[in-house]
Amino acid sequence: MKRIGIDAGGSLVKVAYEENGKRHYKTFEIAEIGRLLDWLRWIAPDTQFFITGGNASRLQETLPITTEVPEFDAVCKGAQVLITEEMSMDEPFLLVSIGTGTSYYLVKPNLAPQRLLGSGMGGGTFMGIGKMLTGAEEFKELVKLARKGDRTTVDLMVKDLYTFGNTPLPGHLTASNFAKGKSEGYVKEDAVRSLINMIAETAVLMANGAAQIHGVQKWVFVGSTLSGNQPLKDDLSQFRDMIPYEPIFLTHGAYAGAVGALVNGEK
Repeated sequence: MKRIGIDAGGSLVKVAYEENGKRHYKTFEIAEIGRLLDWLRWIAPDTQFFITGGNASRLQETLPITTEVPEFDAVCKGAQVLITEEMSMDEPFLLVSIGTGTSYYLVKPNLAPQRLLGSGMGGGTFMGIGKMLTGAEEFKELVKLARKGDRTTVDLMVKDLYTFGNTPLPGHLTASNFAKGKSEGYVKEDAVRSLINMIAETAVLMANGAAQIHGVQKWVFVGSTLSGNQPLKDDLSQFRDMIPYEPIFLTHGAYAGAVGALVNGEK
C-alpha cells in the first residue's frame, strides 16, 4: 500500500487504507498508540501517511513521510466519499460529527463545507462521566451497560410532571436529565442509558437550530462514538415526529476523518 489515512482523535485512532482494491478499517485506543506504531511499521514500512485529528502531531513525530490534513476538511470530505458509496444524495445536508466533542457542518454540492458550530458534549463526555458513574473504562463495556438500561428511572419525564390531565408536550420527552438521580431505585445501567440520551438530546437540539437556519432536513451523523452504539442512534432518531429531519448513519461513518485524509493522499 502506498498511502494510509489516519484520524488521531482524543480517545481513538482510526485508520483507513486500501489493499487489493478494497478499503480496510482499523481502530486503536489512544492508549495503544505504541501497538499502532508497531503495526504500521510492520505492514507499511515505506508508506506515506496522511494524518488528521487532535493527536496528529503526536504521530508525525514518530512516523516517516507524513502529511497533516486539516481535521474539518478531512471529516467533511470523508463523509462525502462514504455517502457517494452508500447512496445517491445531491442535496445539501447537515453533517454532525460526534467525536470527543461534536462539530456541525453545512455541506453543499460543489461548494466548500462550512463549519457552523461545535459542542463539548460528545464521546469524551460519554467516556468520562460513564467511568464516574460505573467505574467502567472501555467504550464497548459502557455501551453494553446502556443497552440494558432504562433511563426513566433516572430522568424526570414530562409525564412525571403532569400526572393528571393532558400534557403540553409528549409525555416521553425529558423534563430534566438525571433529576431522579438523588432517589433510589435505579442501577448503573440506567444511569449510562440516561447519559447517552442527554448527549443525543443536546446534539439534536443544536443540529435543529442550525438546520432551520440553513433549510436542510437531511442530517448525516458520523464519528467513532456511534460505533456499535445502537442506543445513541436510537436517541438521535427519536424526534422525527416533532422535527422535520432525516437521520442518516453511514456504515463506516466512524472513519470519515481517516477516509478524508486518505482521499487527500490520492490527489
